[in-house]
Amino acid sequence: MDKILILFENKLHKNVINKYGINILKNHYDIFLCDLSKYIKGKNENYTYDEKYESFEFIDIKYFCSKLKEYNFKFVLDFLAYSKKAFKLRKILEKQKLKVIKKQGASPTLDSIKNKFFVSNFKYLVNYYNSKNYKHDIGISESLVSDKNFFIKKAKKRIYSHSIDYNDYLNFKGVYYKNDKKYAVFIDDMISNHPDYNSIHKIHPPTDYDTYLNEINFFFNRFEDQTGIEIIISPHPKADEDYKEKLTSNRKCIEKKTLQLIKNCELVFTHESTAISFPVIFQKPIIYLKNNQIIKSWMSKFIDLKAQNTGSKIINISNVNDLNLNINNILSIDMNKYLIYKKNYIKHPNSKNMDTWMFLIEELKSL
Repeated sequence: MDKILILFENKLHKNVINKYGINILKNHYDIFLCDLSKYIKGKNENYTYDEKYESFEFIDIKYFCSKLKEYNFKFVLDFLAYSKKAFKLRKILEKQKLKVIKKQGASPTLDSIKNKFFVSNFKYLVNYYNSKNYKHDIGISESLVSDKNFFIKKAKKRIYSHSIDYNDYLNFKGVYYKNDKKYAVFIDDMISNHPDYNSIHKIHPPTDYDTYLNEINFFFNRFEDQTGIEIIISPHPKADEDYKEKLTSNRKCIEKKTLQLIKNCELVFTHESTAISFPVIFQKPIIYLKNNQIIKSWMSKFIDLKAQNTGSKIINISNVNDLNLNINNILSIDMNKYLIYKKNYIKHPNSKNMDTWMFLIEELKSL
């Protein structure tokens, strides 16, 4: 089989195997991995999952070039970001006449109207200077906003696709969850104790652990009493048993099945989860949750941004004693905003209902 090289600079683990297309591409190509985190970021992220693939460690530019010649790759999947070092490697790939592919998604940003022009143009100029007219052979655009991305705009050929969540939706062949009564899904973000806050982002959690757990469970009790709708917890993948036990408070806790849960639910609760694609796809109402601590934190503006984009409601769980929930009101959705959000961030209007990587494989046959 032809060989395909996958370049990445972030930690590669089981949860992102589908994101990088490895699960599909491995059936059509010999997969080779190259972790460039140490070269680009100064620290080695490594990849951690059970199944092993061919790989080589980046030592220096000369060694990298020797490996390119040794393995004679047919294609290269580029998951590197904007940086001078990344563009230097891309120029090497171009010199060796390798076909390089870039997949690009998008998400709502916090650039204000008054500085959006400056920020976007400054980034464009920096990237343009670093790229020195480099163009990817294929740019895979996930959405209308992705079309505006620097990489996609300059690609020699553009193909249209969709996000990893939409790919999961298309590929799902299992059974959707069914409950014996109406239910809502809470997508947990671990916002009081997420391990990445300190180790990677160097920020404080937006809310205190004990305060948060007390308030979220009090709100859930109040919601269930007033509406008769059961709440089922979809815990964060990194949640430990102690946290899950305190969070669920004897409620159903179903792990790693967010897609299956949302299909038949009445509504979805979340804080700032990236999984809001699923309620948009299935046209389920979203209610964003804050407390008094979150309102004063860095997270508040991110919740506001997503709520604005989906036309969704926000509830302060610190003030629920006098909460009187109107079930018809909370189950309503802004269909126009959902459709716009889907086109802008989930599925390109010109994409086919076909797995991204299978579609790419078909495209590569013509190169």
